[in-house]
Amino acid sequence: MTLKDKQKNLDEKFTHMETNSKFVHERINQPQSSLEKSKMEIDECHQKILYLEAYSRRENLKFEGIAEASQNNATSTRSENTEDVLVGFLENVLGIEDAKSIEFQRIHRLGKPKNDSGDGGRTTTPNDS
Repeated sequence: MTLKDKQKNLDEKFTHMETNSKFVHERINQPQSSLEKSKMEIDECHQKILYLEAYSRRENLKFEGIAEASQNNATSTRSENTEDVLVGFLENVLGIEDAKSIEFQRIHRLGKPKNDSGDGGRTTTPNDS
C-alpha cells in the first residue's frame, strides 16, 4: 500500500470513530435530558398541587380555644351543636352582631373531646362563604 492509501484508510477509520463517538454521546445525553425534563415536569406538578391546596383553603377559618360544653354528667348523651357554639363565640367574644346570618359550608371540632371541666382543647374550623 502506498502512503496515500494508508492515509485515506486512516482518515476513513477516524471519521467512522468520530461518527460512533457522536452517536454514543447522543445516547448518553438523551436519558439525562429526558431525566431533566421529567424533573422539571415533577417540579411543575408540585407547584400546581401547592397552588390548588392553598386555593382550596382560601375561605377556611380556624378558631382555637373555644370551650366545650361541660361533660360532667356521664349519663348525658347530648352533644353540642357546633354551629351554635361557633355563632355564640362570634357574637359574644368577637362582637359580630349578625353572626347568625353567616353561611357555613362545614363546621368541625378537631381533636379528642375533653372529659374534664370543659377547658376547650379542640379546634373549630368553619368554611365561611
